Amino acid sequence: MSVVAAVAVVVVGATTAFFSDTETSTGNTFTAGAIDLKIDFDGYFNKVADGHPNAGSWDEK
Repeated sequence: MSVVAAVAVVVVGATTAFFSDTETSTGNTFTAGAIDLKIDFDGYFNKVADGHPNAGSWDEK
């Protein structure tokens, strides 16, 4: 029983040390803004046999 108690004390001590750690970081800047992303993609549908349900062409709208 004392071994279980000793292991419990070590586990609780290690967990407390892990969750109470602090770090400092200076010189950080937070900014907000906008970004305009343009995606250029041409889709191709190759190697489709005639009569296949997906045969045809794609049109951009």
